Amino acid sequence: MLAYLRAPRPAVLDACVEDPEAVVGPRSASGWTVAWLPALEHVSRFERAVVIDLDEVEDRVDLWIHSGGDTVGWYWEPQEDPAVSGAGAEQIESDATAAAARRSAALALHRTLDAAPDAEDPLIDLLVGRPPAETLVDMLRQLGDLPASEPPLPVRSVVIAHASAEASRHAGALAAAELGDVVLADLGDGWTALVAQECPEHGDLLAAAVGTMVRTPGRGARRRRVLMLWRGEDGACGVELYRGQDVLAAHAWGTGWQQPSCADHESRDSVTNELLPASAAEATDLPRLRSLIRSDDRDGDPLAELVAVLALPPAALALLDRRSDAPASEMLIPAGPWSIVRSLLTGRWFAPIAPRWALIAYGVLCLGAALLLALLAGTKFAALVTDGAVVGDPAAAVGDWVFLVIQGLGTVLNGIVGVGLLVHARNAD
Repeated sequence: MLAYLRAPRPAVLDACVEDPEAVVGPRSASGWTVAWLPALEHVSRFERAVVIDLDEVEDRVDLWIHSGGDTVGWYWEPQEDPAVSGAGAEQIESDATAAAARRSAALALHRTLDAAPDAEDPLIDLLVGRPPAETLVDMLRQLGDLPASEPPLPVRSVVIAHASAEASRHAGALAAAELGDVVLADLGDGWTALVAQECPEHGDLLAAAVGTMVRTPGRGARRRRVLMLWRGEDGACGVELYRGQDVLAAHAWGTGWQQPSCADHESRDSVTNELLPASAAEATDLPRLRSLIRSDDRDGDPLAELVAVLALPPAALALLDRRSDAPASEMLIPAGPWSIVRSLLTGRWFAPIAPRWALIAYGVLCLGAALLLALLAGTKFAALVTDGAVVGDPAAAVGDWVFLVIQGLGTVLNGIVGVGLLVHARNAD
């Protein structure tokens, strides 16, 4: 649930440090700190709070106000009259009672937020309309000078991988079939970059797709690791590390948001340890990297410092920032249906989906099945063209031809899947 707390940000961070689900945002000039909390009980620690919860199960919006040690709540559903909740909550049925409840909620909000005098009527109108949670949050932010309810979104991103241009081109083409225009750039030294031009804010989807499809060279922890660098509004930026479609580590600077339970040095150093195998440096400056990841704000450009510490290609930042010295890029043609089907059948360009022994076992099993079906199909074909002389049975029916076709298809499909699994096994752990 979304909570606006009348307290300094450090106090909110301290209060939520033991809660692994709590996320704390910035504080506005009016003195309100925003946070996402898992339970309403957390707000009792603060003098004043406004909490908004969208109950997706019952499709209703809950508005809670905590002030002076008391917590009172209202809820409403689309096209339904609001109700007052709390101790002895009862459903509001009459129009007069509903109007009184709305006015009571608006006045309580006005007092708690210390809003301007001319905000009272808009607050009443807002609750009369029984708005959805998103509209309620937007209007309260305007009327009460509250901070933004979400971290800054990426507006530009670049996905980089230590992989061949051929592999990245194929992965980007497959991703372009879903994400729209994707461009590919060769960064040199075996590094490639991909940018989703139509939806740069969804670089995470591109990174997950590339992480799933691209096999980077080498063995062990470095394999299939893909980095996404992003920039957001107001100077926010960050890095996400993918292995396959899973996010192994992520960190951001300048967002104003923090997860208190993961802000300790041990948690931050675990991010550092995940980033280390992705480093191209012969000897990574570990103290500098730790200092960078332990900070939430940094003088200068944190991404430039990260690129330098990990010895990543500087051209990646030029491409991200759309500078004039950015490397040349090519627009990828989205993969057609046949390319997608071929990749799914053969496993080509996809990260291994199982341990090597399992892939080899299933591959050999499929090839054995293909060989057996081929022998059966050959025998059946010989029997049909010789009118049964090969097997000593001259009878031939339509069903025999049907079985021949099925055996032929089974031979081809099992052969393709078996070869694809063995190709997969070459790069599996």
